[in-house]
Amino acid sequence: MFVIRRKAGESVRIGETIHVTVLEVSGSRVKLGFTAPAELAVVRHELLQAREQNVAAARSTPSGMDLQACASALLRRSGGPE
Repeated sequence: MFVIRRKAGESVRIGETIHVTVLEVSGSRVKLGFTAPAELAVVRHELLQAREQNVAAARSTPSGMDLQACASALLRRSGGPE
């Protein structure tokens, strides 16, 4: 992992077309601005993780299971109410 320190208003460049600018630093939070080509997806990592978990859960669901049984099974896995 490459680590670099930047202050608000400073930026880094990734390749020829991606710019990341530190917009604001407040406590332990940092606000970043991205400039990238429209065809390049910029997605938060936790959203990708949630998507992967949803796909894995869908694949592990038996194909003959009805919707109510599927929802109950997912709630049991997550520790939620049945």
